[in-house]
Amino acid sequence: MSNVLLLFTISCWALTCLLVLSSSTLKLARLLLAAGALAGVMIAVITLPNGMLPVQLPMNVGGSPITFELSPSALWLMGFGLAAALPACWLGTPGEGKRGWIAGAALSLLGALGVFGLQDGIAFLIAWEIMSLGGAVMILGGRSARGGGRPVLFMLGLLEVGSVGLLFAFLIMGALGGDGFDFQNAAMKRQ
Repeated sequence: MSNVLLLFTISCWALTCLLVLSSSTLKLARLLLAAGALAGVMIAVITLPNGMLPVQLPMNVGGSPITFELSPSALWLMGFGLAAALPACWLGTPGEGKRGWIAGAALSLLGALGVFGLQDGIAFLIAWEIMSLGGAVMILGGRSARGGGRPVLFMLGLLEVGSVGLLFAFLIMGALGGDGFDFQNAAMKRQ
């Protein structure tokens, strides 16, 4: 059941991005954005307190498969975060640039989902960048009529500093005897 809801959540947000880019039906895009957030909250409620079983994705990074798993702590964060995001997704932005805000929110939520569940450091960094890009698109979309792109560049700079910090942390973990990019195996070695 949770895997079906997860697929529904991802589909809603991906479809939102495509819909915003291809047509002018923003109401349907906002509805899909909110439906994905609601499905994400339902995933958290259904799978807590045990967490979600690992799902192997049909992609490889460096020859090793990518695994997606929502641990109980990730589900708590995701559930409360999406419960707060649900009204924002439903209402959208009151200002100009609604199309950009909706697309940015969908990208940001997709990236956040990857940050919560991807068990490979490289895939995690890619999800982090998608989440960052979504935040920048949201801010830039909301400011499109007024022009000011400076806060967006500042925010992107801070997010890139965070990405470099994450990469540095992965390298330190790898140097200390583990595989800094393989979260799942590193967790198993600790147990």
